[in-house]
Amino acid sequence: MFLSGTFIQMQNLQTLIPPTSLAAVESALLQTFHTTAVQELILLTGGLSASIVYKMMVNGQSYVLKVDRPSTLMDDKALSGMEIAAKAGIAPQVYYWNKASGVAISQFIENAPLQTTFRFPGVLLPELARTIRCIHELPSFPGGNRLVETVDGLLAQFKEPGFEEYLTYYADIKKHYPWDDADRVPSHNDLNPGNIICDGEKIWIIDWDAAYQNDRYVDLAIAANFYAADDEQEHIFLAAYFGDALTDYHRARFFLMRQVCRIVYGVLLFKKGTLGQTLLNQALADLRSPRFADEINKMADIKTRLA
Repeated sequence: MFLSGTFIQMQNLQTLIPPTSLAAVESALLQTFHTTAVQELILLTGGLSASIVYKMMVNGQSYVLKVDRPSTLMDDKALSGMEIAAKAGIAPQVYYWNKASGVAISQFIENAPLQTTFRFPGVLLPELARTIRCIHELPSFPGGNRLVETVDGLLAQFKEPGFEEYLTYYADIKKHYPWDDADRVPSHNDLNPGNIICDGEKIWIIDWDAAYQNDRYVDLAIAANFYAADDEQEHIFLAAYFGDALTDYHRARFFLMRQVCRIVYGVLLFKKGTLGQTLLNQALADLRSPRFADEINKMADIKTRLA
């Protein structure tokens, strides 16, 4: 969830809450706080998520109110990724969530810039890697999609001139990447800077809408695309995550997934500003580099040996 920093303040629920969700929000307030009186309601704008998110003050305390589409796919008794992560202290505490209505109330954390708390890449990247490792060690998340089918569906809809070159390189990745590896872990799947916040001491992860069991390299690649600027920083990040087990295979798989995630985010953000084009340009630079051919060859060799 990217927050633009532009806030809209309103005076009452009826003004800002969609009419179709108003009764569900009032019910959530009554069950959580025994009142529908809200001192402040601020719409947080600029997110990619379909959810509507507010900073809300009740009884002098700030909370996050989230209004999402009702979930008809999830068992009411099954814990979501958000709830599992909150119990582990990775996500903010969840005070209320009704899957049928799509309304959630959770802890509000005043965000301090990551680079203020963790001032150097050598400090930030290991902490970020440890946080991702903690996510991947959580109990299994519900749901899931086949990653390659999701990527294929998204890229098939993107028709901008010149995108054919990206598709050519992606075809090479698709052919050799181990999409059906059984090693799937609980994954956030959207670790962009808007979803990684800090309270001045520790990292918190928010917006778990896309969380499910997935390829661990998705979380690693997305985070690295925003925080690891060069080969040295990539090494710091991967060494903190894999420890002494880090191999050339890990590096190759990570490199290829970085390009897939850059292309996906580039497509999603293409019409939202310059960041989308920046990510696409970064992907293209790596795809045209000698390293791309080297990593593809490594994947091809491994695939042949395992066949």
